Amino acid sequence: MTNWNREILTGLVFAYTLTIMFGMGSSIDIDIFEEVRRAPKATLSGVASQYLFMPAITFGLCIAFDLGNTEALALQLCGMCPGGVTSTFFTYVCRANVSLSLILTTCSNFLAIGMMPFLVWVYVRPPLVSRNEDTKVNYLSIVLTLVVATLPAIAGWRLRRTRPDAGKRAETWATRVGVVLLLGALGLSLYDAISDSNTPTGKAYAVMALMCPLGFLLGFGFAKAMGLDPVAARTVSLETGIQQVGIAGAIILETLKGDELDRGIAVVVIFGLFTVFFGALWSGLLRVLSAAEYPRPCFDASADYPRRVRGVAATTSDLHGIVNT
Repeated sequence: MTNWNREILTGLVFAYTLTIMFGMGSSIDIDIFEEVRRAPKATLSGVASQYLFMPAITFGLCIAFDLGNTEALALQLCGMCPGGVTSTFFTYVCRANVSLSLILTTCSNFLAIGMMPFLVWVYVRPPLVSRNEDTKVNYLSIVLTLVVATLPAIAGWRLRRTRPDAGKRAETWATRVGVVLLLGALGLSLYDAISDSNTPTGKAYAVMALMCPLGFLLGFGFAKAMGLDPVAARTVSLETGIQQVGIAGAIILETLKGDELDRGIAVVVIFGLFTVFFGALWSGLLRVLSAAEYPRPCFDASADYPRRVRGVAATTSDLHGIVNT
């Protein structure tokens, strides 16, 4: 990749991350602190599932498939990332708990400032990667990247809370612009990866193909084991298996150099596509399997959805927190 193309790609990745974080903040139209208070077990289960399972799953897969330093580092960073707007979208698609998804996404993003450096310290070492300058991660750079990425989310949240209509428009446009920026980064990354022979290996593709499905299944099973209802378990499964990979890309840009940077970014971008594909597949499957039992999404994080809403609500009180689609 030429220096000029690399500069453009760097700008696209950072712009995408900041834009999508602003859109995520603009989507939060609930009182997060109040919702956490009302649904503490679901919140703790979801955040714990995300930061326990995905890093461990990624680490195990990278070791099992014996990935090289760059691919292992890039995918491990992806597995450590918090959730984003993608998981909330698919939560809505499969008629799960949208408010709980927003809570988990918000909490995981703010906790990432401490959790991601800790998880890097735990996992980014032999046998995952060899000890050399190419895989030496700057912890201060990670924290600064996460802080910078969090600021637009706070700004979007404040906008939505103080000016709801403007916040809703900002959410829509941030999502659209984010898609354009992501497609631009994807096109440039793949073009240079193919032309410079920096495409991911077959083993890296195999790891990417297993990460999300395993995250979905373990997240769902963990949520059920914690006593959550099926709808909350769906939500936790999506938050566990879907990551905000733009943050991983931003960290890669601050960590790797030259050809290793090109390969690392290609891995992150392609994994982002895998995330969307498997998210659509899993949410579509969940929606088809339980369309009759759960006919609409839930917008109340503390709702006992299976008990309160089956088919058409019998009373007006049953409509609390539920929006027809």
